Amino acid sequence: MKGEFMGDYILYLDEANKNSTNPFFCLAGIVIRRDEYENSLIPKVNDLKDKYFSTTSIVFHYTEMKKNINEFKMFIDQNQRANFWQDFNKMLSLIDFTTLGVYFDAENFKSAYRVKHNKHYNYAFINLLNNYMTFLRYKNQSMGSIVFESRQWNENAEIQRCFMHMLECGTDIYSAKECNELLSTLSFFTKKDNCAGLQIADFVPDSFIRELNGSKNFYNVKAIFLERLFGIEQNQQTTLGLKAL
Repeated sequence: MKGEFMGDYILYLDEANKNSTNPFFCLAGIVIRRDEYENSLIPKVNDLKDKYFSTTSIVFHYTEMKKNINEFKMFIDQNQRANFWQDFNKMLSLIDFTTLGVYFDAENFKSAYRVKHNKHYNYAFINLLNNYMTFLRYKNQSMGSIVFESRQWNENAEIQRCFMHMLECGTDIYSAKECNELLSTLSFFTKKDNCAGLQIADFVPDSFIRELNGSKNFYNVKAIFLERLFGIEQNQQTTLGLKAL
């Protein structure tokens, strides 16, 4: 029924910055219902950790896992490595989630706008939240929260101010009233908090960047994140799912 509150969703976000092989900044992550997160994602992630590391305290970090370093040195063994990523992809296929992202050429943004470093993050965040709110409206006026991995205190504060400004003034698409009806809280967690949602979100921006740059599909990890892009209709995934700014 239209207008009826239908669910409580969480958006877990991470970013990928430009480097010598990638010109893009990408802010992206997963959207998942709270009950699916608690009853499916967390248990499945913990089961996978138990199977390969005999503990649930290890924190998945995509960069370290790709490089087989630190706690992931076991992946030097090609069989272990291949088996893990096969199980990882199977795990993701059994979890109901949606992906969202935005990206832009970082140097072009810097030269065009000539603003402080953090402003590119705000720019991405505002545009991504427009699509998140569209997703929530599509889900019959559901309510959504946002979770980031904690960065420096001033960077967290900048995003918090940006979020509060949206609630007070709205965006270019949604009014302040609509923002308050659709968005609930913004939170920050550290790596030591071992947040399963952020650990899965850590894979998303890099997967999108690989697709944008035509890079090798690392153990087919990017495939499911691309398949789960939001789009009310198939041809809207480049507008509502992974949007170029």
